Amino acid sequence: MNSKSYFLYRLTQKQLSRIIFPMYENTKEETREMARKFNLSVADKNESQDFFGGEYHRLFDEDLDGKIVHIETNKVLGHHKGIWHYTVGQRKGLGIAYKEPLFIVGLDSETNTVYVGGKDYTFVKEVNIHNINWIAEPKESEFEALVKTRSAHKGAMARVIPIDEDKINIQFLEPTGIVAKGQSCVCYDNDEVLCGGIVY
Repeated sequence: MNSKSYFLYRLTQKQLSRIIFPMYENTKEETREMARKFNLSVADKNESQDFFGGEYHRLFDEDLDGKIVHIETNKVLGHHKGIWHYTVGQRKGLGIAYKEPLFIVGLDSETNTVYVGGKDYTFVKEVNIHNINWIAEPKESEFEALVKTRSAHKGAMARVIPIDEDKINIQFLEPTGIVAKGQSCVCYDNDEVLCGGIVY
């Protein structure tokens, strides 16, 4: 399964019918080797991972103090300077000491609160997604699919239950890694992208 297909689920059949991916079978190293062969300057260019090359807090006017709260006990374990410094699933760099390893399990932008919890809280059994885009023929009844929650995620089998034209409930057959609001979930039948949407 090509990980790049994860990003294409929002396209329509009309758009896909007009797109050509001439290098879709190439690995990254094969592509770099081809660039070297043609003396292209990008052959050994550093990879870009982020949309912004600096510290994220520079995108905002100022840091905003907030609390780091344990999801189970609701106890305040520390403070932070803005939720944009953190990522759901993050374990290192929390700046707090605790008797067991803690992971970020939720970010509340309205209250500027970072929620942390133990490893058990890093798994989810089900999620709801909306803004559904069907690439395959839309399904009205329950079906099973391989669901990817991130581009690098190997995928997890799930029971997929359409709620209406815009919403789907995904029930993982085995608990999978934590999924954050705003992430995309993409459903596959083997290598075929069926549909995708946004976690809400």
